[in-house]
Order: sequence, then C-alpha cells, then structure tokens
Amino acid sequence: MRKIKIKFSDESIKFLLKSQRQELTQHYIYKRFIPRIDDFYNQRLLEMIANDELTHHNYLKRLTARDVKPNIFKIIWYIFMSYVFGISFILKLMERKEMYGRIRYKKFRYKVDEVGRIIKDEYWHEIKLLDILNEAKIRFLSSILTILNDAMAGITAILLGLTMVLMDSRLIAAVFLSIGFAVAISMISSDMLKRKKERFEKKTSLKMILLKGIFYIITIAFLIIPFLIIKNPLIALAVAVLLIVFVIDVFNFYISVVENKNFKRQFTETILLNLSVGTISLVIGFVIRRIFSINV
Repeated sequence: MRKIKIKFSDESIKFLLKSQRQELTQHYIYKRFIPRIDDFYNQRLLEMIANDELTHHNYLKRLTARDVKPNIFKIIWYIFMSYVFGISFILKLMERKEMYGRIRYKKFRYKVDEVGRIIKDEYWHEIKLLDILNEAKIRFLSSILTILNDAMAGITAILLGLTMVLMDSRLIAAVFLSIGFAVAISMISSDMLKRKKERFEKKTSLKMILLKGIFYIITIAFLIIPFLIIKNPLIALAVAVLLIVFVIDVFNFYISVVENKNFKRQFTETILLNLSVGTISLVIGFVIRRIFSINV
C-alpha cells in the first residue's frame, strides 16, 4: 500500500489514528448486521456502507503509515445492544456516528483532498441508514419509554415514601407491587376511555396502551427485587435507588438517540426531578410514620 507523505503534527496523527480505528470498527459492526437484515436491497446497502468504511480505514492507513486493531469491546457491545434494543435502534445510533464523523473530518478538509470524499461518503451513509432502519418501530418504542420516563418520578416517590412509612422489606415489596398493578390497570383503563373519544385517524393504538401498562409493571417488578432479597429496608432502598438511576439511564439513552436529543442534559434533568420528588416523599413518609405511630 502506497504511503502518502504529508507532515502532520502529533495531535493530527493522534486524531487520524483514532479515526482510522473507528472506521475499521464500524466496518466490522456493519458486516455483522448484514445477515440479520431481512430485505435484500437493504443488505446490499449495508454491505456498501461497510466496504466504504474499510476504504476510509485503508486511506487513513496510507496517511498514518500504521496498523490499528478494531475496538473489539465496542463491536461486542453494539452486537449485544442490537439484541436488546433491536437493529433499527443501533442503525439509528450509527447514523448519528456518521454525522459526527463528518464534523470530525471537516478540520482536515483543506489539508488532504481525499478527506472531502470521506465527508461525502459519511453524508451518504447517513441518508442510506435512514432508508434502512425501521423509523416507525423505534419511534413507537421511544414514545412508550418517554411516557414511562415521565412516570419514573411518581414511581420513585411512591417507593421512597412507602419505605419510610413501613420499614419492612417484604411488606414494602408487596404493597409497592399492589400499587404498581393498580396504577397500571388505571392507566390502561384511562387510555382506553380516551381512545374511544379520539377521532379514528388519531386513535392511540391498542398495542401502545397495553405495552405501556406491561412496561410499567415490569419496571415496578424490577425495583422490588432488592426488597425481596435484602432484609434491611434502608439498604434495599439504596440498591433500589441505584436501579432507578439505571432504568432512567436506559430510558433516556434510547430516547436521546431516537429523538436526537442531548443525552447528558436530559438524563441530568430527569435524575434531578426524581431525586427532588423522592426526597420530599421520603420526608413525608417519615412524618406520617411518626404521626400515626406505625411500628411494623
């Protein structure tokens, strides 16, 4: 492979090596997804994108005159996430990466002519990835997670308040689960009534209504696990709060990718809201326990 003799600063070489590794890593990620795409046309598109990434890597290798290895951890992580969230979500995430790739390369546009072609390729990849991914499917799930994300403040408040009132792990788990089922059933019933009043073309789908309730119950069931295995309610609560942070993290990560929002900002706002509401509920629960002299 012919080397391109251009003098770069140490910072530029570091950037080029990082980009070279990213291109190679993305090549392998796309290659792993090709057999899992149903449509033959979309398979060919993804194969073209994968080959372009390898071409970019080879060109950057001519600039750096160094070999790099793909990020194996990132490849495994993306494959794992594709089974959790679906390929459509990962392709949406990759589409964002292509956009950032274009921005990343712009600083080299006037130093190396070939980089202009890479920028054009990255833009083409963005367009084609949007063609391949099932936008309706991921937006459907995103809308459910957005509703649940908003409901997390209420879930956190109920759990913290119950813990301070009851101070018994198994009792907290039982009551919290009962409340969770009641809220989910109420939520489904309310949405069904709203649906009857909606115009036909704007009707909320039954699937969304039922999935929202199911996801809500699953979230509640997930959060009672610490109270079923840890006898001390305060330690169980601490673990549950960590789980709440994890759930909020997952919800906001998915929503930020699909809706093209700033993840850090959205995550921070949601966490602060949940902690604020939870703290108030904790204090109220403690006061109620004292006023009613509850000794469970």
